[in-house]
Amino acid sequence: MNKKISILLSAIIVSFIGLTVDGVKAAIEGALTVTSSNPGVLSVEALPDGTYQITVVTLGTADITVSSLDAAGNPITTTFNYEVYDPAVLANHFDETIVSQTLRVTPASAAADATNTTETSGSAVGTADPAKDAAA
Repeated sequence: MNKKISILLSAIIVSFIGLTVDGVKAAIEGALTVTSSNPGVLSVEALPDGTYQITVVTLGTADITVSSLDAAGNPITTTFNYEVYDPAVLANHFDETIVSQTLRVTPASAAADATNTTETSGSAVGTADPAKDAAA
């Protein structure tokens, strides 16, 4: 299911943390890699404070993929699906506010039982874009 982002937003700021299956914050080795499957819709920029700015470019869909290694050196990858929509076209609907996004890490001992355990939760802030507001 796609998370919806209004074209009226110019960007959101997100952060990611790793969690074990038990919900305990997990140690992440090395840097996170955060990429967009469609930079023409959503682009990603790492910020100096460790957060990431996801910039809304145009209408469409894009996947934001976060990857790194856990403390044991095992790869961790989670993909978040987004749809940038036009509120003038998609009226009278529910939208969600992203409060946080969390990457759930499955320890190597549990990897045989759970191949891809994820939980979403990081904070997001939307910034209004007067040019996009005027165009709407």
